[in-house]
Amino acid sequence: MNNPVKFPIDVVVTWVNGNDLEYQKKLSDYKKIEKSNSPFTSLIKYKQIGEIKLCIKSILKFAPFVRKIFIVTDQQNPKIKIDEKEKIILIDHKEIFKGYENYLPTFNIRTIETAFHRIRNLSEHFIYFNDDMFLIKPTKINNWFTKDFKAIIRGKWSKSYNKIWYKRLRDLIMGSNNSRPGYNRAQSKSAEKLGFIKKYYKSSHTARPMIKSISKKYFDENPNVFLNQIKYRFRNSNQFISYSLNWHLMIKSNKAVLNSDTGTIEIHSIKKKSLTTIKNIIKSCEMDSSVFSINIQDMNLASNKTQKFLLDWIQKTLK
Repeated sequence: MNNPVKFPIDVVVTWVNGNDLEYQKKLSDYKKIEKSNSPFTSLIKYKQIGEIKLCIKSILKFAPFVRKIFIVTDQQNPKIKIDEKEKIILIDHKEIFKGYENYLPTFNIRTIETAFHRIRNLSEHFIYFNDDMFLIKPTKINNWFTKDFKAIIRGKWSKSYNKIWYKRLRDLIMGSNNSRPGYNRAQSKSAEKLGFIKKYYKSSHTARPMIKSISKKYFDENPNVFLNQIKYRFRNSNQFISYSLNWHLMIKSNKAVLNSDTGTIEIHSIKKKSLTTIKNIIKSCEMDSSVFSINIQDMNLASNKTQKFLLDWIQKTLK
């Protein structure tokens, strides 16, 4: 297929090295200060087995059109050994939260995502990866953006949380502030902020194309929303998801093309999956021509055999 799209595309990847003892101490100290018992403060969530290096190498191999890869981190360096070093730019949290240093350190992905539009020299059109997302087949720019600058956002419409009676009842009983800061709930909250009351466009755990100026304009015009979002050091049920906000802003302004084919297979609850199950999932990735990426959540929690199989498979795919 010809690729008529010719404008710059960057990638943003969020990463911290949870194996670093200094980082562990800092997280533990602030967990006590904030008196947080959230499961998202657990050190297990931040443990690494080299995913970031494989994520970056997969982007370089299967998305060669990418101009720059910005790794957003907290005074750390993944030290990735690659030939295309000039493509990698480390962005410290202090850079994107300049003027808001009192909210640092932050251990909250939802806070960090909210400041992406403040990354210096980031292209107008970019793709957001978590470090547990890996490209496994070639992609072109027109898998992510159209020639008329629209983002191709992959997901589906789902009923808003405020329209699901048993979730509303639970919030009334427990109080919405005590609810779990769930992934889908936060997406629904993002849509509701923009007037999508009945439904929201739900993203799976996959890489997400975004348009920088859309977020910048919204937060410039709504500074209190920005401040209320970034004030939480740990994930909180009052927060929305900024890339979901970006998506719904794009939908409202006719700058998005909706695609129900996610192009991704997810592996979650990995502790509960046998090696045979994992192998079958991988086989389906290889056989399905529509799948070009995989998301492997909490790979560090898998058995040693499963970890070895997955790491070997990704490394073989990247050769």
